[in-house]
Amino acid sequence: MARPSKYNEKIADEICGRIADDEALSVICQDEKMPCYATVKNWLRSDKHSSFLAKVARARTEQADTIHEKIKVVENMLLSGEIEPNAARTLIQSYESRAKVMNPARYNPVNRVEQDTNITIDVVQYLPEKCINRDTPKLIRDTSENS
Repeated sequence: MARPSKYNEKIADEICGRIADDEALSVICQDEKMPCYATVKNWLRSDKHSSFLAKVARARTEQADTIHEKIKVVENMLLSGEIEPNAARTLIQSYESRAKVMNPARYNPVNRVEQDTNITIDVVQYLPEKCINRDTPKLIRDTSENS
């Protein structure tokens, strides 16, 4: 049986579902019922299939959630003694780094902190009335160190 090469929504949905379940695109494309890897990459590059690109992007976000859930599985395996601490640490670090790349807004704490701390604080200094003349504003921003 020949591999499919024409784009259709049913195949696109299956590919995206499998990506969301953390299956590699290269592995998905080894399935005889799936198009070859080059075909899928062409679909992703094609302007004709922009909806497929959006679906894959959404699937990658879901994939990050799936990967992050695997961390809890590893933690449970560690607590039950099924896995050694060093192996658990390696797996957890791998899962965390993959999730950060796939969904940095959710799984990269550095990005979250930067997003949450974009606050500007204006420091002002009031001058005594006798120090103010017509050319000096009553409210002056303090740009120097406190003296």
